[in-house]
Amino acid sequence: MKKKHFLLFIALAFVGVSLNAQTLDEAILTAAVQFARELPANSRVSVISFRSNSERLNDYVVNELYGAILRNRRITPVRPNQNQIFDIYRKLGAGEINREAAQNIAELLGVQYLITGSIEKIQSDYRIHFNAVNTGAEVQSWYSVTLNLQNDSRFTGLLGGAPVGAPPPQREPAASLQPPVAEDTPSVSQSEPGASAPSQQREDNPGDQLSVTPEDSPPASRTPPVRTQTVSSPASPATVRFSLGNNIIISSFEKTANYSNIEYDDNTYGATYLNPITLVLSLRFLYSMENNMRLGLGVDAAYSLVMFLIVDNDGYMTDWGSFPWYVIIGYKSAYLHIGYDFAIGALYIAPSFIIKERLLIGIPISLYGSNTHFSFSNNLDPPNTTDWRGDIFAPSSTFQAGISFQYIFGRQRR
Repeated sequence: MKKKHFLLFIALAFVGVSLNAQTLDEAILTAAVQFARELPANSRVSVISFRSNSERLNDYVVNELYGAILRNRRITPVRPNQNQIFDIYRKLGAGEINREAAQNIAELLGVQYLITGSIEKIQSDYRIHFNAVNTGAEVQSWYSVTLNLQNDSRFTGLLGGAPVGAPPPQREPAASLQPPVAEDTPSVSQSEPGASAPSQQREDNPGDQLSVTPEDSPPASRTPPVRTQTVSSPASPATVRFSLGNNIIISSFEKTANYSNIEYDDNTYGATYLNPITLVLSLRFLYSMENNMRLGLGVDAAYSLVMFLIVDNDGYMTDWGSFPWYVIIGYKSAYLHIGYDFAIGALYIAPSFIIKERLLIGIPISLYGSNTHFSFSNNLDPPNTTDWRGDIFAPSSTFQAGISFQYIFGRQRR
């Protein structure tokens, strides 16, 4: 009876481990989802290394994890180019990610978090680890799981049957996130032939010190190959931002009527209004660049619902609203909009800032507006008119400035 109970316990334990185990693809996808959930929204991250004894496995995990994070869209992955890869491993030195190295690499790539990974063999099982560290080399998110080898032919094929801890095969590696090796480059492989490379000190406790060792470093006795990058970095995806809010605007208007009949004197009149309630709808297309730069296009549509007369100079202003189209230049959370306001025919400039991820505060300014320019006002209030006194040339000038508060909908990328 005791023997049966023991066998039943072993079977249940095996089933429990099997249920918790994941395939390699499942582990990569779950890690990407967890990083997206636990790291701040709009963070820029970079997968800088994965350590195993299989070059093919390293390539596969790095590329798949990058793609999984990219598809998630809550955080932005940044793929290093070949020169940056070389600089990353030069800054790592012996492989340990300390505070200085993390800050240098993050600044080089323009990211806030660095992601590393490794795999280790525990008895007959393989366990995969992923870590996201900030610029202070502190672990902000981590994921670790046992791989299910029985249902994962992809992992066993990529591993190539080489046990973890065995020396890597001596071959020219495929292009991956590994540094191009030059003869004058300091490397851990310049020790005596046969000496083992420093290993990564990694326990399941995420607070332990991380270390990353560049794999496949050739012995010093032979000329190291120069690696070429065959996988090009894809263009950063575009993001669409939709926002709704209110503008508080001061509008100034002036018109001069010049009569063709000299019997009547020219008449100049104008007015200044405060528009406290001006609904605004914005749509912007942004493209993320390197080093936190962004470029894009945008359009706003605004119309005042309430107007208060501040200065009266025998004039009445017709509110044409605001309809600017503009280009966007951004850095981190600061943006500059420059374009043309088709409502009043004016130069449009709007410095803007994003606060707390969802609040956009802008300072819209429309300069040199006139009904002589191509605009709504040119069609609805043309400068050349005729009344009972004769032909009139009545050009108008308009100036608008204020402050805008808008709520940003949808996912954000910084």
